Amino acid sequence: MIERSESIVALIGALHKAQKSIGGVVRDSKNPHYKNAYASLAAVVEACKEPLLKEGIVFTQALGKVVDDKLEVTTMLMHTSGEWMASTLHVPLGKKDAQGVGSASTYAQRYSLMAMLGLPPVDDDGQAASKGDEPAPKGEVALKPFTATESGLKGSYWVQKIKEAKDMESLQAIRNNQTFRSDWQRLQSKDEEAITTAYGDRKAVLEAE
Repeated sequence: MIERSESIVALIGALHKAQKSIGGVVRDSKNPHYKNAYASLAAVVEACKEPLLKEGIVFTQALGKVVDDKLEVTTMLMHTSGEWMASTLHVPLGKKDAQGVGSASTYAQRYSLMAMLGLPPVDDDGQAASKGDEPAPKGEVALKPFTATESGLKGSYWVQKIKEAKDMESLQAIRNNQTFRSDWQRLQSKDEEAITTAYGDRKAVLEAE
């Protein structure tokens, strides 16, 4: 259920602008148990934080009580106008210990934020809180992994593109590029690592300028 301030006119206008810049979230990690690619919470935050801040929106995610073995997590979007909206999600604990709470909170934080911003759903380490993986939509064909040679060429291409990024907006655009997202799911691990390293290095340089 969504709670909100009396008026959210300014907030909605700002969200409208921010969502145009957010795009999608790159699946930057792989789950060794389910053999699937997923977007980490860090990737989700990185994809949306700057576009939101640019439009005067900040978000918070707070853990609440555990009731009936379900963890309460509240995500709130707040605008500089003072307007706000919040949503609370209750996630079952896979384990009744600190690890279970951590897994459930990661799952809830990512899903809540993606849901409030209208980002496409993919799974993360929080899978421990929800057994199994989501089935692919009907008609969706699994992408065939690149061969070592193909992966190497694609990896080198994207590393070069990342190095050529002139500002943070250009760098973020690469991650949101549909071709990049498609290629990423087909790359071999060593080429994913090369791209991740190049991205981190370039980001550090641009942020220091």
